[in-house]
Amino acid sequence: MKREYLIGAAIITSILLILSIAAHTATYFGIDPQVKFPAVWLLHFGIFIVFIPAFIAYRNEYGGRFGNIDHESVMRRAPEWMRILLKVFIIYTAINFGLFFVNSEAGAPDIWEGQYVLQNKGTLIRELSQDEYERYQMYEVRGFSGHWLIFYYYPLIAYYSILHKDDEEEVLD
Repeated sequence: MKREYLIGAAIITSILLILSIAAHTATYFGIDPQVKFPAVWLLHFGIFIVFIPAFIAYRNEYGGRFGNIDHESVMRRAPEWMRILLKVFIIYTAINFGLFFVNSEAGAPDIWEGQYVLQNKGTLIRELSQDEYERYQMYEVRGFSGHWLIFYYYPLIAYYSILHKDDEEEVLD
């Protein structure tokens, strides 16, 4: 695969990762990215734009079937700080996901007949004030964007691995 393509893909992935971090972090400062930037949910679909091509590129570079890529082979040439950061993202995402369920009361904010509500699959949990509705919307962004961190970061590691394929020293312990 052409090095220029891989570098371009890594740059795009990095930009989307940074935007995901910004959207996620904003929710801790009381900023709802959906209000400030309604297209924030495009980041949810962006993971497929970078994740699938990263693993197709990885498979083309190292062989194997798409669904049969060994995690350790992806990490082989990643420096230790990248591997540590991935572990931090995974742990954080698990905690964030748990907090998302607690904070959201397993519901989603919605508007029914002009009233703010918290609902789960069409079943009313309770009515909300406008402030609560906006807070629950932030919880949704925080819940999803926590996962985006991993789904943008892991392809970045794959691109790094491909770009450093010819390095003499592998850093896998």
